[in-house]
Amino acid sequence: MNLISQLLIQDSFPESPIILPESFGDAYLVMHNRTYRKIREKCVNLDYQYRWEGRTVERYRAAPLLALDELISSKTIPYHRNKIPLRSLLIEEKTCAAWLNRPESIERLLAFLEPNRVLHESAHAVANETCAGLPMTRERLIFEEALANTTELWCALQTRSEKERFFLKYQSPYTCTQSDRDAIDSENPSHFIELVFSFLDKLRDEKRNRRTATGLTPVIQNLLSGFNPEFIRTTMSSYFSLKHRSFEAQEGLITDDRSSDDAELKDCAVRFYEVLRI
Repeated sequence: MNLISQLLIQDSFPESPIILPESFGDAYLVMHNRTYRKIREKCVNLDYQYRWEGRTVERYRAAPLLALDELISSKTIPYHRNKIPLRSLLIEEKTCAAWLNRPESIERLLAFLEPNRVLHESAHAVANETCAGLPMTRERLIFEEALANTTELWCALQTRSEKERFFLKYQSPYTCTQSDRDAIDSENPSHFIELVFSFLDKLRDEKRNRRTATGLTPVIQNLLSGFNPEFIRTTMSSYFSLKHRSFEAQEGLITDDRSSDDAELKDCAVRFYEVLRI
C-alpha cells in the first residue's frame, strides 16, 4: 500500500453529518481533536452549511474580505475538496507506484495542496453568535478575530500525536512546541482567556496595550511572534471603509478607560470557551 493510500485511510472514518469527507485531514481532526470537533458541532447546531460550490463560495474564493457578511448571513462555510487530486493519483498507481512510496515525493506533493480555512471561519461564525449582544464596532470585529485565532492555536495546543499535528497543517497555520503545550494548560479556561486578550492587545494600537504581565506572558509572546496584527488592522479598516463606516465614527467599546469594556469582552470569551468544553 502506498503512502497516499495510507494517509487517506487514516483520514477516513464512518460517515458522519459533521465530517467533510473530501477535506484532507478533516475526518481525523473531528475524531481526535476536541476543539476542532466542538467548533464544528456548534456551527452545525447553528445551521451553518459547509459548501464547496455556489455563489457565496465563489465570492469568498475571489475576495474573502468582500464575502465576510455573506458568510454569516447565508450561514455558509466554504471549503476545498482537496482530497480529490490525491484520490486521482491512486488511479495512476501502476505507473507511479515507486514515486508514491517516497516520503520526499509525498512531501513535495502535499506542499502544493490548497489548505482549508474551515476551522478559522467556523470559529468566526461561533464568535459572531457569542458576541451578538455587542454593538458592531471595530473593537468587536478585532475581538472576534482574536477568538478565531485563539481557537486555531488552542487546537494546536491540544494535539496529542505527530499524526494529529500533521493533519492540522492542512487546516490551520498555527503550530506549537511540546514546551508550549506543557506551559499552557488547554483544559484551563483562564489560559484560553489570556490568549484571547493577548491576541486582542496585539490587534489594538500598541499604546493601548495595558494588560499586566503574567507567568504565561513569555510563552504567549513567543507563540504569537509570527502573528501579523498590522495585516488584520488593515483588513478591518478596509472592511469598515467598504461598508461606508470609519473607525473614528464608531461609538461603543472603544473608550479611554476600557476596564468595564474588557469585563464585557471577558464574559463573551467565557461563553465562547463553554462551547469548547461542553
